[in-house]
Amino acid sequence: MKLSHRLNSLQRMILHPYRHIWDCCCDHGQLGAGILTELHALANTATANATLQTSVHFVDIIPSLMQQVEDKLQRFFPQGKQASHNRESGSYQGINWQVHCLDVGQLPIFIDNSRQLVIIAGVGGALTLKLVQAIRLAYPLQPLDFLLCPVHHQFELRQGLKALNLGLIDETLIVENRRFYELIYVSSQSTTELSAQGDLLWQQDSNVSKAYLKRTLDHYSNMLRSTIAAANISANKQHEASTSKSHAEISAIIEAYQKIQAQLTIKATPET
Repeated sequence: MKLSHRLNSLQRMILHPYRHIWDCCCDHGQLGAGILTELHALANTATANATLQTSVHFVDIIPSLMQQVEDKLQRFFPQGKQASHNRESGSYQGINWQVHCLDVGQLPIFIDNSRQLVIIAGVGGALTLKLVQAIRLAYPLQPLDFLLCPVHHQFELRQGLKALNLGLIDETLIVENRRFYELIYVSSQSTTELSAQGDLLWQQDSNVSKAYLKRTLDHYSNMLRSTIAAANISANKQHEASTSKSHAEISAIIEAYQKIQAQLTIKATPET
């Protein structure tokens, strides 16, 4: 199965092995299927770990979609349905999959000592954060990694992840179909601080980074102008106070990205 550039980039970031991988809302299960293919290839190599055991879980709340996913999995990765729905950890042998039709915020995480990976891609940053918060609240002591690819509101998502004490594993910036995506890999076990602006993003391809930075600054500048205009025409003093707070928050975000812009400019300036 050929994955898109975005999904392939997500798959290449994954640090194996994980005992459980949760593929949530990820383009009709394509990423999880790619992971299964990779795991089977690893298991067939001469140097494969004989104890390699991974369950890939496919999660979405739409019944018809999950039925389609399960039908495809049974076709390309056949296994007994009893095994695929058995949640007793001792019954897992080798590499298998399960399908779960439920809210991602209610994942049935296995409580054990193994690190588990939750992948959430293709939804907004606000919803992504809400789901991560729900999972962390339900399993505060379970070692969990999160691989995230929000479609917008990345700055706000990063602030929320920091508040949850999730540290950075890796992050990267990609372009697909003229859209920019931040791929954010964090962990409850990492002590590396996660930057709200994504420090590692700006150490990659300079042309991509500069284009993304410009688009980001344009977005928040437009948002700031709209906020100021709304405050100026409002006759409600309470509304003015609330928008002035938003004004300050947006200004702080712009300032943070302007600092990055200045650093990139200095870096690009040739020495005399």
